[in-house]
Amino acid sequence: MNSETAALLSFHLGEVANNDEPRATTLSRCPALLRRYSDLALLRHDYPLVLIGNDFGQPIQSLSAVVNDLLQRIAPKGPPGERIRRHLLRLEREIRSLVFQKETGRLSRLWSMATAKLVSEPELSEDQKRWLQESFDTARSALKIEGEVIGCDAETADRVMRHLWLRAQTLYRDRIAAELRQLVIRLDDLLRSDRLEADEARQPQALRRAFGSQFNELIDFEVLSHTLRCRRSHEPMPDTRRKRIESALRVLHKEKFFGVDGDIDRYDFAFTSCTEALAAFKRRLPEMADVIKAIRLAGLELDNGYRDELHDDFFGRFAASSLTTEDVQWFPSYFVSIRERDCDAANQAHLIEILSSDLPFKLIFQVDHLFHNENGRPDTLGTSAWKSQLATMAASVGARFVLQTVTSNLRSLSESLVQGLTAPGVALFSIFSPGEDSYPGLHPYLAAAAAVESRLFPVFVFDPDKGDPRGNCFSLQRNPQCQSAWPVHSFTYEDESMQAVTENLCFTALDFLAADPAFFGMFRPVKRRQWSQEMVPLAEYLRGKAEPNNAQLPFVLAVGPDDSLTRLIVNSAAVELTQHVSRRWSRLQELAGINNSHAAPRLDAAHEACVPETPMPVEASHGQPHANPDLSPSPAAARANGKVEQADSAPNEAWIETPRCTSCNACTNRNSRMFKYNENKQALIADLHAGSYRDLVEAAEACKVAIIHPGEPWNSNEPDLEALLERAKVFR
Repeated sequence: MNSETAALLSFHLGEVANNDEPRATTLSRCPALLRRYSDLALLRHDYPLVLIGNDFGQPIQSLSAVVNDLLQRIAPKGPPGERIRRHLLRLEREIRSLVFQKETGRLSRLWSMATAKLVSEPELSEDQKRWLQESFDTARSALKIEGEVIGCDAETADRVMRHLWLRAQTLYRDRIAAELRQLVIRLDDLLRSDRLEADEARQPQALRRAFGSQFNELIDFEVLSHTLRCRRSHEPMPDTRRKRIESALRVLHKEKFFGVDGDIDRYDFAFTSCTEALAAFKRRLPEMADVIKAIRLAGLELDNGYRDELHDDFFGRFAASSLTTEDVQWFPSYFVSIRERDCDAANQAHLIEILSSDLPFKLIFQVDHLFHNENGRPDTLGTSAWKSQLATMAASVGARFVLQTVTSNLRSLSESLVQGLTAPGVALFSIFSPGEDSYPGLHPYLAAAAAVESRLFPVFVFDPDKGDPRGNCFSLQRNPQCQSAWPVHSFTYEDESMQAVTENLCFTALDFLAADPAFFGMFRPVKRRQWSQEMVPLAEYLRGKAEPNNAQLPFVLAVGPDDSLTRLIVNSAAVELTQHVSRRWSRLQELAGINNSHAAPRLDAAHEACVPETPMPVEASHGQPHANPDLSPSPAAARANGKVEQADSAPNEAWIETPRCTSCNACTNRNSRMFKYNENKQALIADLHAGSYRDLVEAAEACKVAIIHPGEPWNSNEPDLEALLERAKVFR
């Protein structure tokens, strides 16, 4: 072992040494698998988002989805529509660039800015400018949505969740307010009917006022008054009943939860502190009891069902303590958005109190950093792990709905987000929402996506309403390659002899933390000329369960500012942290029914207990028709017909026209376990269950020669299947 390797081994085993790498180089270093996404402004992805108002259908859409919808509606198929397709894609790219430059506003404003800039480019001819303008005008007239356009940053989670909650809450409050107004009208009619039956309303003077002066000479109001007073249809309303109805009307007119009277300022239900939200809720409890009491009284009075001997005592004692869980959840929900850095001891205590209750609270907990202590230093001991584990804990204490995600996934999870925001009871949304200064080398969108990829902040949905067993209500389907310990992706680089080399790399927790300045001390960069055989990839090191004294040096790959490859040797504390993350991920897999340690032995025992059926002798089969003849073509026939090489696949199963594959790497880069190359370097589906139906559909959409056919989904519980099946129709 040479001196350089010995020094690296000492570092790995825990020796503290100064890192002489320039800080500028360290900050611009990027995890190897993320290098291809470094210029997000040029890549089509889920951002910018458009926050759409109530009048335009879906609550949020990506700019790319808006443009795709426009092209589908206005661009002719084939070559005739090529010009407008290219023009609108340029417009989309320009709007995305404006958002990256911190331009804000509604879609119409950014659309106009981008259009003006593109049409005024000096190198364009007059004809080209005219064609551009025609395309933009055609698309603008077909654009049916409007809303605020936002990028991905530290405030995105709050803005998106607040938009979704306000949209759902406004619809709910308006509906209940309309129902309460109808209740008020019916109570008013009841009182008015009684007043019209009273003697005061039948006096001659009252009748003259009611009919108007134009009838003074036509009607004898004295005679009419006498006639009406002699023909009373029912007894006058008792004073006690009238007072009850008037009391209920006063409460309904004054309530501030729904705003029956449009002139009353309604209560605010959005907060940035658990302490303040809980205090407001408790302060409003007596008014909530009054509203529920008034509504129940109104129902009884309208049905003429109030009985003094039965109901006087009940309503006389009705107070805040009389409210049921259903009563409380009928009122508007409380939206509480807090960041981890603002969550002091009091907020933490009230957060746990809310999560353990059935109160109508929607908690948005935003995580800024992963494995940081209060001083911004690496937290390898996990003292701050509760922040990233809050969602898991909430699922254990009985929260009605729990969703953990990151800002990069908000659009794809919009249906689940709305479901949680409108569900009764407590819902927790734990969202990793990094800012631009959180990970200097990574855009917030990329940092958020990498946190999911690295298993540091997995995406999961816990919805007990989906029933038992627990695996049915706990879903990890939104995580890449959720069956595996770490996602695996292909990585192509140039070796020392300038030849392309492709390897499969695991993306581990340390691949992500290598971009975090707080963890730079846990990595020692080694340039290519110093690489040695003692160095092993971190994932391989973890699989081998190597002992600390076996002289192996685990590393992760990074790309420097000059696009040169660097191995980052990691110390033992970083390895322990990665093992901790891996154990957490395994526990989540168990909850979701993936690689379940309880089910696996039973399945193995069941397989061993199965006795294979004895095949029928050839002689005994002569003359007997086959019940299920195999009509599938032979492999040779399949190749001759240009079909997938797996000729024995089910009719509705996904397949690839392998002979037509151009080896573009699009599908294998997306999921290298699901898609693999054969001996001719042409793609086939190696393991259908190694990914999701979304992987299949997105790979089909990315395929340049349209040879991937997603078929039918193998997992009927996968989220957003209806939308995915609609997207897959064109590839069948």
